[in-house]
Amino acid sequence: MQATLDKKMSHGLSLLANFTWSKAFDDMPQATRVGNTEDLNAGASYVYPIYPQGATGIPAAAYVSDPKALDRGLSDIDHPIAISISYVWALPKLRDGNSAVKYVVNGWTLSGLIQHRSGDTLTTTAGQDTSLTGLGQDRAVENFSLPAYSRDANNAGDCTAAKSCVNWLNSTAFSVPVVGAAGTGFGNVVKGSLRGPGQSVWHAALARTFPLAGERSLQFRAEYFNILNHTLLNNPSTGSPLTSSTSFGTITSTGDPRIAQFALKFVF
Repeated sequence: MQATLDKKMSHGLSLLANFTWSKAFDDMPQATRVGNTEDLNAGASYVYPIYPQGATGIPAAAYVSDPKALDRGLSDIDHPIAISISYVWALPKLRDGNSAVKYVVNGWTLSGLIQHRSGDTLTTTAGQDTSLTGLGQDRAVENFSLPAYSRDANNAGDCTAAKSCVNWLNSTAFSVPVVGAAGTGFGNVVKGSLRGPGQSVWHAALARTFPLAGERSLQFRAEYFNILNHTLLNNPSTGSPLTSSTSFGTITSTGDPRIAQFALKFVF
């Protein structure tokens, strides 16, 4: 579903708002959409191997009836909620008063962009070849009787007060598959079944054009990216859920903080 609100310029204000509610679902190998422009590439494969019928040396237990079972899920590009609001506001002018004061305070324009989207889809992996297939696509094993997210498990995770990180996934709910007989060790986590932090940010600008003699003018802009200095959490580590020394499920980095830039342009 897509919805748009478009307010044309009136009383000095224009507004454009877009809202998207969507779902992207596919049965492609994980991460092929993120780093590749092609549908599939030579380095990407499904979790389960696809053996030709009648291949020699392949145990019957190694054949899987549905090779796409763990890769049939939410796409890497899936973001259910996406909101974008842009605006331009020509500030009210001072009608009375000193001419010099009016020259300085009149003519300013505020503009900005407010954006929010759902977090990225996440897939926890084993981080090692536990299936002994050489594909490198094995998933973690999730204990579905436990909460998947740290917030629902009393902030369980590797982060402590002494560490600059955030617990996102409940590390006790995930483990590495056991290396066993043929047809085992693949894990059970379906592609895109988890989700990372949502992203909300507000960019804003203040601008003014000062008319000079003739057709000459001086333009000033002050622009702020992430003006509220809101913490933008990156995705947690999703590979190799091992022991207490792991960083699995924790977020250890953030996006850009508030950044300001100023510009002065002479137009002639």
